[in-house]
Amino acid sequence: TTSGSTLQVMSGATIEDERIDLSIDLDYFLDEGKDTFSTGFSKENDYLSLHWGLGAERSYNDKNTTFNVAGSFSHDTIEPTDAELFPTIRPEKETRYSVDLFAGLAQILTRSSTAQVTVNYKHSAGYLGDPYKAVAQIGGGNLSDERPDEKNQVSLLARYRHHFESIGASAHLDYRFYTDDWNVISHTVEVAWYQTTWEWLTITPSIRWYSQSKADFYEPILPVGVAPLERTSDYRLSPYGALSGKLKVDVELID
Repeated sequence: TTSGSTLQVMSGATIEDERIDLSIDLDYFLDEGKDTFSTGFSKENDYLSLHWGLGAERSYNDKNTTFNVAGSFSHDTIEPTDAELFPTIRPEKETRYSVDLFAGLAQILTRSSTAQVTVNYKHSAGYLGDPYKAVAQIGGGNLSDERPDEKNQVSLLARYRHHFESIGASAHLDYRFYTDDWNVISHTVEVAWYQTTWEWLTITPSIRWYSQSKADFYEPILPVGVAPLERTSDYRLSPYGALSGKLKVDVELID
């Protein structure tokens, strides 16, 4: 606390970094779909990520129905650049891995409407904390960010599109539900209207609503006493809600 005011303490990574990113996708096309193999890596000063993936897409019912499945595996190594300066907060080196599974179904409903549903499951294990974040304790200084060493996430996305041919407009409706075993639950609803005028101008107003519950171990400031073994002050795991609007204008320039 400072002059009776409570502050959230955060520490950051170096402001200078270099990143090398390589991704390779191989697609094998079939009459009714395709198969995909992907691999790659991403290297930064304090981070190395390796990933592999397989996917398949198939179309049925005169290509009115499309089914997708995919799976990927990643292995990450984290080495904070300034661990020696903060030995009680930064780990010297940690690793984690993730398995990601995906399935999706898209359907043409009518000449002017389509729908899509996707399901995603992700399992992560290893070091899942943020080495550059600290948790303040009243009267006890700063403590390291410590999270569970496993995380299971499930998300469901539903989309609906409808085109109004007579007025050159389309309505887009999206809903996403997310939950994990850290007790974070979120809902996202987004509605957009795409209006085309004079064939070269598209105006898109949209509105987005988002709501999220907090993780079990989230606390902006820890009280005096014994610190919990699992703790974080990461705002991304805090309770949060927002209602936002956006207006987008696209102009197609014609010679």
